[in-house]
Amino acid sequence: MDSPDATLQIFVSPFVASISATRRILADPVVLAVQASSQVVRRCMDAVFETCGLAPTTDFELAAAMSCLTALLTLLAYYALAGKEHRRDRRQLRLDLARVEAEMRHLQELIDADEIEGLKTGPKGREIRIFVEGAFDVMHYGHANAFRQARALGTYLVAGVNSSESVEQCKGAPPIMTDEERLAVVSACKWVDEVIP
Repeated sequence: MDSPDATLQIFVSPFVASISATRRILADPVVLAVQASSQVVRRCMDAVFETCGLAPTTDFELAAAMSCLTALLTLLAYYALAGKEHRRDRRQLRLDLARVEAEMRHLQELIDADEIEGLKTGPKGREIRIFVEGAFDVMHYGHANAFRQARALGTYLVAGVNSSESVEQCKGAPPIMTDEERLAVVSACKWVDEVIP
């Protein structure tokens, strides 16, 4: 049977090891630096609080200040270590984007020119005339899209613009724009080759 001292040693030994480990942790230079910096922050905060006539700093206020200080120092370190590289990356991305946008504009111009060239001649070089008719009052995207789709069916698009009298007779109300205004707007559309009043 073990002596009472040996039994006590079995129970006490983990606690002694724990205390020894805690002492080693507390003696770690990083832990000591954090403790010293928190004491400096506490003294500064106490001085500010005293100047303002407030009570000394609490542990919660100290913890909040240390968290904010840590976040600020982390951001400053990130900026110092990676800020220039990320600025360079963003600058390069902007240049790449501008280059791609210019290339897209150029390709769109080529597509538009090819569509116009392709529309000038139909199959076997024949001209295909398409006729659309409408009031085209207060020109909008739907009208332009109709002209675009109609033009895609042939090589020459003729748009008939109904008179104000015929619009009023069919719809029950006169158009908002005059006949001349509607004719001018329709003739300005890039897909319309000819306008008939």
